[in-house]
Amino acid sequence: MSPDEYWHGDPELMGAYRKAYRIEKEERNWEMWLQGYYFYIAISTVVQNALGGSKSKPAEYPKEPLPIFPPTEEEKRQAEEEAKEALIQKLNRFAENIRSNDERDNNKSDS
Repeated sequence: MSPDEYWHGDPELMGAYRKAYRIEKEERNWEMWLQGYYFYIAISTVVQNALGGSKSKPAEYPKEPLPIFPPTEEEKRQAEEEAKEALIQKLNRFAENIRSNDERDNNKSDS
């Protein structure tokens, strides 16, 4: 806000500038928090991989940025479809394992 606007401008303009300043600071605070969270994830990943031992599953840093907006209806529907497809594949593999175990057991009993 310029001095001329302050002394000769609309009095409500000061409130608008104050509100804009607060919004700007809140956004900056959010950005810094998010950066700290990414840093935390990175350090946690390194520490877990370094100290986790050979038997633990290696930690991975996220491959994509964390979502900051809620998912759209289309994204929700797509995620549900992918989850259903993954479940169907797991069930098919499970059924195939059962069939192969049954066949193996039947072959053993025939011998």
